[in-house]
Amino acid sequence: MLCSSKGCIVIFLSIIISRVLSESDDDEDITPTYVEDNSMEKGERNPEYFTTGEAVPEASEDQNPGPDTDDGDAKLPSLLDLKMDYRMLKAKCPYFKHGDDLDLNQIADVWQVAYFQLQEDISCFKIHIKKTTDEDKKAYSDRYGSFSDKVNWSACDLEIRASDKSETQRRHFLQRREKGIMENVIILEQIGRNDTTYSLHTESPDQWLVVKHLLLMRDCSDGELVVFSRVPHQPRRKDVMDALVMFGEYTMEGKMACE
Repeated sequence: MLCSSKGCIVIFLSIIISRVLSESDDDEDITPTYVEDNSMEKGERNPEYFTTGEAVPEASEDQNPGPDTDDGDAKLPSLLDLKMDYRMLKAKCPYFKHGDDLDLNQIADVWQVAYFQLQEDISCFKIHIKKTTDEDKKAYSDRYGSFSDKVNWSACDLEIRASDKSETQRRHFLQRREKGIMENVIILEQIGRNDTTYSLHTESPDQWLVVKHLLLMRDCSDGELVVFSRVPHQPRRKDVMDALVMFGEYTMEGKMACE
C-alpha cells in the first residue's frame, strides 16, 4: 500500500490502539478483594491478612510496642550512664552499697537502736524522726540562715530528736540526696548573755534504708553501721541479718543492743 510517511504512521497507531482496547474488554474484573485465606495450617497466621479479610498493615516505628528510642523520656539508661551515676554516688558516699530512695512516711517514726557495728559501744537509746512541714522549713531558714549556702532548707525533710538529754543544745536535720543518702545538718546553739549564736557542725553523710520494721544507717566516711527497730518491735538476730543483706552487708560482726 502506497502512502505518505505521515499517513502510514497514523494508520499504524490506529491499528495498535484498537487491538489494546479489544484485549482489555476480554479481561476479567481485577478489582482487589480481601477474602479469608484458609491455606495456612492451624496455628499459623497469614502474614498479609487476618481471617476476617482485613489487611494487616506492616508495623511502623509508631506501632512498635517496644520503647521508642527517639523519645528522650522513654530512653533506657545506658551502661555508661549507670556507671557515671554510681561513681557520683561513690564520690558523695565512699561506702555506698545497695540502696534506694527513701519513703519519708516509712522513716518518720520512733526507733530504738537494735544493732551496731561501731568502734565504740553505744547505749540503748531511742530517736524520733519526724517530717518537717513547709512552714517549719521557712522558720528554720529565717532563724538559722543557710550557713553560706551549705544548707538547702527546702531539702531538709526530716528532723532527728534523740532521747539523750545532751541533744537539747543542738538540732539535727537530714538533707535528702539520692539513693537514701542523707546529709547531716547539725546546728549547735550557743546561748550567751546578750545573744544566741548558731554554728554548723560538719559531719559526713549517711546512707539510710527501711526494711520492714528496721531502719539501717551506714556512715559514708567509714562504713560503720547502726540498725534501729521500729518501737515497740523487737527484732530477732535473723531479722537483722536479712535486712543487712539487702543493705549490701553479708557478715554480722557487730553487737545486738537493747536486748
